[in-house]
Amino acid sequence: GPGGPSVEVNRSVVAGFWSPATGALTEEAVGFDEEFFDYGALHDNVTNNSRLTAPIGGIYAAYFSVQESRRTAIGNRIYFRFRVNGVTSHIVGENMPGSTDAFPSNNLIKQIDLNANDYVELFGAMTSTVDAVAGDTSNNVFGMYWIRAT
Repeated sequence: GPGGPSVEVNRSVVAGFWSPATGALTEEAVGFDEEFFDYGALHDNVTNNSRLTAPIGGIYAAYFSVQESRRTAIGNRIYFRFRVNGVTSHIVGENMPGSTDAFPSNNLIKQIDLNANDYVELFGAMTSTVDAVAGDTSNNVFGMYWIRAT
């Protein structure tokens, strides 16, 4: 079709949202186990479910959004970044709420030049494991869509 490959996934209520397993400031890939849509087989809910894989080369827009949980301490920050093929880092989103009553959001969007079979992952880290729940599971989305050939 004229739109090209595209996918949008989320992390289900069953899985809960991402929580750091290895401790503060250690970046980890976030897995996603539900698909809203997947045109072009960019995602698998089980195998390597942190990856969105480009079926064809070109410019893609990758995006992520989450409404985060309340924090117990205002200074606890959460970071997210896109990585290509597990290495190359693109764009960092950081959020530190101004209140423990706040439900802050974290949003990233980036255009990335990918070859066929390159993949994009979302990595996250927190400054403290005290607030080790990074989001409201009903409000998270990770997606990617093809814009044009290069």
